[in-house]
Amino acid sequence: MAPFLPRLEAEAELGDTPKRLILFFHPHGVIFEDWAPTGTTNDWELSATLQPLAAHKERLIVLDGLSLPEGDTVGPPEGGPHTRNTAHLWSGAPLADDGPFTRNDVTFGWGIGTSIDQTVAEVLGAQSYFRSLEFGVRVGSGARPHNRMIYRAPGEPLEPIGDPVAAFNRIFGELDGDPQALDRLRASRLSALDTVSAELKRVRDRVSSADRTKMDAHLEAIRAMESRLNAVAFCDPPQAPMPLDPAANDSMPDVSRQQLELMVRAMACDLTRVASIQYDRNENSDTRFTWLFDDDRGHHSISHSWADRPKLTQIYAWYAGQLAYLMDLLEAVPEGDGTMLDNTLIVWGTEVGAPVTHKCDRMPFVLAGGVGGALEMNRFLSYEGVQHNRLLVSLANIMGLEDVQSYGTTDLGKGGLSGLV
Repeated sequence: MAPFLPRLEAEAELGDTPKRLILFFHPHGVIFEDWAPTGTTNDWELSATLQPLAAHKERLIVLDGLSLPEGDTVGPPEGGPHTRNTAHLWSGAPLADDGPFTRNDVTFGWGIGTSIDQTVAEVLGAQSYFRSLEFGVRVGSGARPHNRMIYRAPGEPLEPIGDPVAAFNRIFGELDGDPQALDRLRASRLSALDTVSAELKRVRDRVSSADRTKMDAHLEAIRAMESRLNAVAFCDPPQAPMPLDPAANDSMPDVSRQQLELMVRAMACDLTRVASIQYDRNENSDTRFTWLFDDDRGHHSISHSWADRPKLTQIYAWYAGQLAYLMDLLEAVPEGDGTMLDNTLIVWGTEVGAPVTHKCDRMPFVLAGGVGGALEMNRFLSYEGVQHNRLLVSLANIMGLEDVQSYGTTDLGKGGLSGLV
């Protein structure tokens, strides 16, 4: 019974209303003068960059001042801070100091950690058809550390799906068929649960009373899983996205909208409870924000120029608008006494702090949603000299992994962020 008991135990402990985790990423930091809110912890105002989130202010926590160990202090010196911190951001661990990649005659490898979403997925993903889903928007081609932020395990990056049509086919392909096909899908999944249930019942009388109590909880969890699978089998799949070139520069807004809609529909059907979305490849991004302003330069080139502060602020505000759209979609789905947004935690981060200097001693993070009341929202929290690993610890704790007291390899301290939970 060892292979399935821990997963069922996690299911039994989660309760009826699911929690969900979404990691939301954009590249090249922020202009802090235009990003940081003003005011105090409970009396604060959104900045110009965050203004698109105004309708959801009561569902936000803005975190200012967390740090990622900078540049040459962690991991191999080559690859640049964009490449190094893409792995580091969600895992709290650097790149390997040896591996298949070379730059300026220095070799380096994949990240040596596991991203926090994948650790959480060990619990939350146990109840869903997909353990997690990774979406991308203009993430580029080629498997290299600068365009992989999610790690299933050390040295095992997961590739984001950058084409909405491919994402639709993977997620809803089985459901987009005739009723008989859906019946077969439901029957195949329920038969696996029947096997587990039968095995538990066979051994129930051979174990102690304490273990029988635990097994009864497992059986109850199986019944809950059956109910969810029944609902999933009859979940109406969305219409397939209109085909477009996902790599085309001017397709980016449409690709973003389609990917966010697919993500929320997959979660509404309980096909997954853990997801991530990565915008753009992370080093030398060539995206031209033609829908915002007229400029032939890509984002990375603009990010190195302080004179382009107004354009950069427009770019980062556009990303805030994408987060607002994701929150709108989640809030539109009723769930229990509220909406899906009430039970979802979105974490918005980036790989460097200041785009011009690449300094990482003041990292911008935004938490959005509700997480079933686990967090007091509508706050602005400032930290100084606290490594971002503590945020990763807090995320694990919030999502039910209460025994996690450290995360990654770059912070020797323990515990989550003071004052967050």
